[in-house]
Amino acid sequence: MIELLYFDDCPGYEVFEPRLRELLAEAGLDVQIRRRRVESDAAAQSEHFLGSPTLRVNGTPCSAPAVEPADPARSCSRS
Repeated sequence: MIELLYFDDCPGYEVFEPRLRELLAEAGLDVQIRRRRVESDAAAQSEHFLGSPTLRVNGTPCSAPAVEPADPARSCSRS
């Protein structure tokens, strides 16, 4: 399962999600993407949120490098 974590004030996930779907289709993968909104700093802490958007595959965050920040928070990547 793929989870896409985001928060509303960061539009980066709106660009990221369609591209992710394209890549999955090109690879011939039929994988469900579950979108999850992180609504507060407390939720960011409990989710170990890496910033918006965060992609998790089978519960493992995908990032480069794949490490959790010392202080998870609702940060934003506007890629």
